[in-house]
Amino acid sequence: MTLKGQAPYSDVATDFYGFNALLTNKDPYAILGPALKTIGVHWKAPFASTHPPTAFLVVAPVAWLPWPISSMAWAWLMLICLCLSLRIGCGYTWDVSFL
Repeated sequence: MTLKGQAPYSDVATDFYGFNALLTNKDPYAILGPALKTIGVHWKAPFASTHPPTAFLVVAPVAWLPWPISSMAWAWLMLICLCLSLRIGCGYTWDVSFL
């Protein structure tokens, strides 16, 4: 579902919210349930994020997009990075890296 932009919620949504909160001078560690609704994620999370502020910055390249698109872009970027790291870092062939 995430690769299609149809993820109802994900813990990376906390990072997207945190990044947007930093940009708009809001509390990046607000209670997640109500906070995530501002980005379109309806998740009954009665707690604040436990992710460090650097996690908010890591998602910056896609956090400015609407939630479904940013979630999809993030998932595809992570798969691409995994394949690249297997190919470049470990020396596997492209075929094995994709598998």
